[in-house]
Parts: sequence; structure tokens; C-alpha cells
Amino acid sequence: MNKHSIITHITIFFVLLLLVLDILLFTQYKLSSNAQRVMQFEKYGKLMHITKDNSNIERELSFLDCAIATLNLEDLKNADKKYKVGPFEVYEMNNKKYIHLMPPPPPPHTQEFTKNFNDILRKSKFEPINIIIEDRYNYSSFNDFLLIFAIILNILLIRFYIFLINRLKPLKQLNENINKFANGNLDFSTASNGKDEISQVANTFDKALSKIRNLTKSRNLFLRNIMHEFKTPITKAMITIEMLDDNKQKERLYRVFERLDYLLGEFAKVELLTSSELKLNKQNFKLIESVYQAFDYLMINENDVTLQDAGNSAKIDFELFSVAIKNLIDNALKYGESKPIITITQNNIIIQNQGKELSINERNFENMFNRKYESSQNGLGLGLYISYAIIKAHEYKFTYYYENNTNFFEIDFTK
Repeated sequence: MNKHSIITHITIFFVLLLLVLDILLFTQYKLSSNAQRVMQFEKYGKLMHITKDNSNIERELSFLDCAIATLNLEDLKNADKKYKVGPFEVYEMNNKKYIHLMPPPPPPHTQEFTKNFNDILRKSKFEPINIIIEDRYNYSSFNDFLLIFAIILNILLIRFYIFLINRLKPLKQLNENINKFANGNLDFSTASNGKDEISQVANTFDKALSKIRNLTKSRNLFLRNIMHEFKTPITKAMITIEMLDDNKQKERLYRVFERLDYLLGEFAKVELLTSSELKLNKQNFKLIESVYQAFDYLMINENDVTLQDAGNSAKIDFELFSVAIKNLIDNALKYGESKPIITITQNNIIIQNQGKELSINERNFENMFNRKYESSQNGLGLGLYISYAIIKAHEYKFTYYYENNTNFFEIDFTK
């Protein structure tokens, strides 16, 4: 569970809230139980005084929600429960309480007290020791209310927590869908039938996603049409050029069509990178091998650059990664004022060349048609875009910086 998520914070809040409320209710339950025992003790103490006098005993007992029971001690032997409240014996049977009142024993070695106590008993019309009092007061009513209240409160809070989490589930799903979108996956929907704010955001995002999906399809269709319409005429033109006698004109035309063929190849790579169909076949390769493959693509050799290799390896799609290196070297050769330097270290590849610093707009490598960087004569700015997209697909970091009249393009393999 993500400790920073809203759901985690809500869960912790509800757990603490339930814990605090249950502790408070349990404390109140214990205090109420203790208070009831004190009340019972005081009440039964009053019964002792009431039963010493035979006059109005029924009336006095009724004030205390009590009455003389019709049971005797033999009947109470089968009581469900027996306990003491102070010196008073209490029996529970059939959900009723019965108190057996006994006079306190006379103090030992006190003849005068014994005599007086016996005189009192002789004057009484009944023996207090034989009296069984039925206590009709429901002591557990408040405690029962606390228990019911605690159960209902816990159920309501748990139901509300479940309701709240269910309401937030679309937010979690929306986050997962946004991550899919960030990784180039457009084949999903975030449409929702809800009316709350999260559903409104999901529906708005789904509309934007649908527009992006349509634009991507239109762009890919446009690129495919260009490749289809131009590839065959270019191939025929290059064959026809071979029949010309003027070598100078022949070479000039051949370069034009060669450039067109190169641009179509770049368009094919763009179409692949933007169609969400790019599947990398990553394996462990020596990075110097990818650089040599880029040399082959550019038809140059090691003497055209300054190469420094530390012998590092990385997991790459060899063909695509070599294309990214090729575009960066080609960029350094075309626009640099000195021989490019390629440095392969333990954690990165740095391609540097002396020249003018790129402007803020020119550093926007995500823009595939960056005319502010390359002129129409030299291309449409696809090279850096393709390198950026390939390196991003590998989940490596691609950065540009400028120091001491030198442009640096760095591919960082640390994640």
C-alpha cells in the first residue's frame, strides 16, 4: 500500500477514529458498571433499614422498585448466578434479582449489645433473616444501550468507510490509465457513468484521449500514405538517373532522390514510434558495437570522430539504439565546428561537438517538425526527435547541456 495515497490516509484515519471511540465507550461502560454496583450497595443498605420495621414495608419497598419475593432459600439454590454486593447475597434466576437480607452478627464479647439486639428481634413481628427481596430495577439498561450504540456506531463508520473507498476507486483506476497514457498506450477508455467530480474528470480525460487517439491515427495514416505514394517513384527515378550521360547532373539528382529516400526512412521510424506498435527487443550489448553500427549507417569510419570507450554494456534494442546514436553523430557532423567526440563511460554515452548553443525552442526534442533547428534544405528536424523517442522507449535519460562553446548530448543508463 502506498503510504502517500489518499486511501491509505483515509484508512488510517478511520482505524484511529474507531479505536478512540471504542476505547471511550468501553471506559464509559466500565464506569457505568462500577456506578451501578455502588448504587446497588446503597440500595440494599436501605433495604436493611426498611425491613427492620414492619409498618408500610410494601410501600417503602415499592419506592426502591423492590418487593417481597414469594420464593424462599430452597428455591434460590437453583439460581443461575450467585454473587455478593458488599455483605449482601444476590441471586439471579430467570433474569430477576433476589436479595437475601441477613442481620449483621452481634459484636463479640458485648453482652449489652447482644441483649439489646435480641430485644429488638423479639419486638419485631418477623425474622429479617427469612426475607427474600425481589429487585425489579433493570440495572443493565444503560449498559445495554451503550453496547447497542457502540455496535451501531461501528457498523455505520465501517459502511461509510467502504462507501468512501468505493467512491475513490475510480480515482485509482484513472491514475493507472494516465500511467498507461504516459507510456504511450492509447487503447483504453476512462468513460464513467457517475455524476461526481472524479467521474467528470475521467470523462473529460476520455474525451481528450479520444481526440489524441484520432490525431495519432490521422498522422500515422498521413505518414503511411507519404511512404506509399513516394517510395515507388523515387526508386524508379534513381534507376532512371543511372541512364543519364551527364555525370555532374546525374550526381546532383542522385543526391536529391537519395535525400528523399532517407526522409522516407525517417518517416517510417516516426510512424513506428508514434503508432504504439514499438516493441523493444532488449539484450545486453557492448555500447561500442552500437556506435560502430551507427558508423556503418552513416558510411563513416572511426577516423571521422574521436572515440573514447570504457567497455561498458547495456540492455538495448541493438538496431533501434544504433539509429539513435547515428542521428546524434550525424547531427554533430553536420552542425559542429570541430570533430565530434564520443565518450562511452560506465554510466553514459556523451556525444559532444563545438558550435552554437541550441535555443530553448531548439531543445524541444519532442517536437518532430522543429524547423527552428534544421533548415528545410537539411531536413525537417526528425533526427533528434527519433533519438529522443528511442532513448525514452528504452527508459534511459536523454539530456542536452552547453559548456565552454561545446554542445553535449548525454544518454544516461542509470535509473
